[in-house]
Amino acid sequence: MDENCSLGAADQEICSRSGCSHLCHVVNGAAVCMCRSGYVLKDDKKSCENINECEDWKNYCSQICIDTSGGYTCSCHPGYKLAVDKTSCEDCEPSFWGVNCANQCQCSGHGTCHHIRGCECYPGWQGVDCNNDVDECVRNLHNCSVQEVCQNTRPGFICNCQPGYQKNNSVCSDINECSDILSNNCNTIHETCENNLGSYKCICSNGYTRNISTGQCEDFNECTGQHKCEHVCVNTIGSYFCQCFRGYELQPNRSSCTLKKQLCVDSNPFNCSHVCTLDDITNKPICLCRAGFELQNDNRSCQDIDECGRNVCISKDYCENKTPGYQCKCPVGSRLDNDGRSCINCSSGSWGVNCNHELCLFDWSCSLRSNRWLQM
Repeated sequence: MDENCSLGAADQEICSRSGCSHLCHVVNGAAVCMCRSGYVLKDDKKSCENINECEDWKNYCSQICIDTSGGYTCSCHPGYKLAVDKTSCEDCEPSFWGVNCANQCQCSGHGTCHHIRGCECYPGWQGVDCNNDVDECVRNLHNCSVQEVCQNTRPGFICNCQPGYQKNNSVCSDINECSDILSNNCNTIHETCENNLGSYKCICSNGYTRNISTGQCEDFNECTGQHKCEHVCVNTIGSYFCQCFRGYELQPNRSSCTLKKQLCVDSNPFNCSHVCTLDDITNKPICLCRAGFELQNDNRSCQDIDECGRNVCISKDYCENKTPGYQCKCPVGSRLDNDGRSCINCSSGSWGVNCNHELCLFDWSCSLRSNRWLQM
């Protein structure tokens, strides 16, 4: 007997003793147990257990089956919604997506709506609504060469030449700033423009050296440093010239001196090591030394000056004494300034001993302090 029918008093008495968990009806004076829809009678003929319709869900649902107590429900994958029959699934309508098509795309005109994933953004855009720009430069999604610098745009990116370079037929080439005085800020009177890869440097002209404190190029006294005069050096602004002791004349090379007239009696009465001439004031014979030597206490002998002991270079370790004169040297990655004493760093694009190496490629970096190539 089903649950919508009523039992007589006698049958009710029989069923009350039957132990049926769901339904009971009486057949030939005996109780018979039955189950409600969605359940099946167990082997004890009294208890009922749930039927799992989802074990063979394809007979019930087109996509997802969810078992319930005494029944089941159907659902759909994201991008679909349950049809009117409550068992089959159909695509989301345009602009809707997700579980049960509950979401609506707002792609900001930067993408298309996919019924499962939502907005699929065009290149250069990202985010749920495709309104966030992708920074290809930061994420290294660009194709700029090592000669170029990536600049992010909205959307996309552009490849610019590195500072000091310009595009020529899609290739970045060095700008020679020294070819036009308006392209550099060198002082045309005291400085010379030196072009290098990607930049330029203002070098003090011959006869000038840079004052570290002011940054300006100032005249230096060549006569206190390395000059070519054999006898006397006379400094001028930005240069110098040579003179000879009395009785000697300057040669065409403008530095050497040769005897023109013997002014000392008996050729050289004092047996001077270098030069015997007449004192300008007393007009008496005296001994003098060539440049780079100094007169000894006997007023006759000349001895080489050890300039390295007088700290004429950046340090004694970088000074080589010569007879006469001296030679200053600089650490690797620097070179001598115009004064022949100070050291200045190699300009961009040059490296090594005395900055003799001048080629640096874009995918390499020159170390100013070594003669090695360093890969970036």
